[in-house]
Amino acid sequence: MINRENVAPRMIEFGHLERQMSAFDSRYSALNSTDFGNQITSHILSECEKHRIELASADVFDTLLLRNDKSEAQRYFEISGLIEQAIDARVSATDLLITRFEAMELAYRATGRINDTTEADIRDVISSQVRSLGLPEGAKSTMLQVEIQYEADNLTVNQPMLAALAALHERGVKVILVSDMYLGGTVIADIIALLEPRVDFIDYLFSSADLKINKRSGTIFPFICSEFDVRPNRCFHTGDSLESDYRRARAAGWHAFYHPVSNPELAAREQGLQTFIRTMLQANVDISRWAKI
Repeated sequence: MINRENVAPRMIEFGHLERQMSAFDSRYSALNSTDFGNQITSHILSECEKHRIELASADVFDTLLLRNDKSEAQRYFEISGLIEQAIDARVSATDLLITRFEAMELAYRATGRINDTTEADIRDVISSQVRSLGLPEGAKSTMLQVEIQYEADNLTVNQPMLAALAALHERGVKVILVSDMYLGGTVIADIIALLEPRVDFIDYLFSSADLKINKRSGTIFPFICSEFDVRPNRCFHTGDSLESDYRRARAAGWHAFYHPVSNPELAAREQGLQTFIRTMLQANVDISRWAKI
């Protein structure tokens, strides 16, 4: 009998595309270069053809839509500043930032653990902020629109990924998007429409904010197979999270392609986050408990 305590964990060895992507200073620049972008598109198409894929899915944020070098905390603060201007109320961007953090923490806790998943919804977060700050009910729609427009302004479309999904659709493969995100499916669709209004080949968009199941727990993959009546070995997924998009998909019997955020980009986000934390501390606001890249 094998003593598994003495067996080293199996290392995942990725191909040259994943290694190259991990090293780029800018994935956007690299993916928009004709050569590398074509390699990504061709790789996805060839993998799907080789495995006779019937359903292909892609993550949204940092996969189909690429984020910039701003950390999550920085994005939240910039959104808060725009909301401060938009609602013309006597609340500061800092007030909005802190209540957002608190509301998101409460929303995750309030949902409990459903299907091994906890997930917030931006609409609940905004409602909580409105109550906490004594804002008028009409502020909710304004705050949501600010969120949508900000995301669109700070994201860029991964054209090689888009081309691969469009080509798969043309070949008769069902194409879906799957996001572990506090933004619901309709909100994500609105963001995509602002960036690429001609995208009409996505058969469905799943968000954990709506379903309360996700990639991170692995529960979304068998759910999708059941919804579309397709076997796991005829499904393909790609995304930027090694755990959620690659390992969990593979564990569910899917084929998968890891589309990492580059190490220089992650380092820039971390550096920006630490600078932002120090700036907020100088204003006597400690966000270190909530702040993430």
